[in-house]
Amino acid sequence: MFSIDKGDWWCDLHRYDLLLQLIEALEKCMYNVYEGTVKFVFIRNKSTYCEWLNRIRIPIILTAVRNYKQYLMHACSLGQAEIQACGHEAAGNLEQAAYEYK
Repeated sequence: MFSIDKGDWWCDLHRYDLLLQLIEALEKCMYNVYEGTVKFVFIRNKSTYCEWLNRIRIPIILTAVRNYKQYLMHACSLGQAEIQACGHEAAGNLEQAAYEYK
């Protein structure tokens, strides 16, 4: 028999969802840092930010896979937006990069 009450499994899924939301918010904040008003201070760190996000994205996706398929789809969409934005930015198309990031 399956239980319909929200027990420990619900708390675990909620934690993973919060983790993915945290990474998404952090990624957006980091984007605003290296493209925002303090651009000249942080522009040299952009490659470090992208490298760090790429390094932590895989463990987060693996955590999501182990716990729930919906969270995997959410994590993959985060990565896809960042990859497309970085590609457009590398090509010099900053307007398209900003659009892809949104």
